[in-house]
Amino acid sequence: MNNHLWKNLRSIRSILVVLLIMVFIPLRTAHGAPANFVKVPNVLNIPKDQALASLKNAGLVGTVTTLPVDDPRYNLMVKMQSHKPGDLITKGTVVTLTVLLYAAPPPNLVKVPNVLNIPKDQALASLKNAGLVGTVTTLPVDDPRYNLMVKMQSHKPGDLITKGTVVTLTVLLYAAPPPNLVKVPNVLEISKDQAEMSLQNVGLRSSVKYLPVDNPKYNNMVKIQSHKPGDMILKGTVVTITVLRFPK
Repeated sequence: MNNHLWKNLRSIRSILVVLLIMVFIPLRTAHGAPANFVKVPNVLNIPKDQALASLKNAGLVGTVTTLPVDDPRYNLMVKMQSHKPGDLITKGTVVTLTVLLYAAPPPNLVKVPNVLNIPKDQALASLKNAGLVGTVTTLPVDDPRYNLMVKMQSHKPGDLITKGTVVTLTVLLYAAPPPNLVKVPNVLEISKDQAEMSLQNVGLRSSVKYLPVDNPKYNNMVKIQSHKPGDMILKGTVVTITVLRFPK
């Protein structure tokens, strides 16, 4: 009786072991993960349709949100995904993809080109090629190197504006001084002799007035000049310099 009971118990135990093996082994994947968990695929920087197919093949559900982009090369490319690639998540989980979406500007809108610091004619041609109309105002400049260069433009580069819009360019214009005009040099705080030489070199004459000073280190230095440095005046004009003099 006892032997028979013992044999029955052993049989029951064997059956339970088999049942446990049958239950738990299928619940593991080849990688040791539970069968209802799947690995999130990396779908970044690939087209939307390819990414959605990849998620579906992995047992996941893809959904899409969009992010505008101004470069058509990146249209419908996946920029972000809500679950990190390689993570184990429950089968059937919704993975949200952020997809770049290019919207071409309306045909009557064009992008303003950057025409700063280039010659006027080149700038006007660039505006014309973009479907815009260029007009010019001038700003005087005393350096011939910058003559006819664009200093400012009325519409910001990169802005989208209506085709045919007038874009005003501010162009630097150098006007050479008449041959009988010369620029007054700055002769302040230099010696009298240096000042007279500097005036003479540009075609100006000099006259000297003196002003007493109680510090010998300023003796013979120019304190005042009658014409402002940088002014254009007639060649041969007399420029009066006031020179400091220390009494001996």
